[in-house]
Amino acid sequence: MRASWLQMLAKAVHLLDIKVCEV
Repeated sequence: MRASWLQMLAKAVHLLDIKVCEV
């Protein structure tokens, strides 16, 4: 799937966002 890497990137950004919000 072409959007597979986009999904992974979105997931990484989402996890990063959560980490930033936690700090």
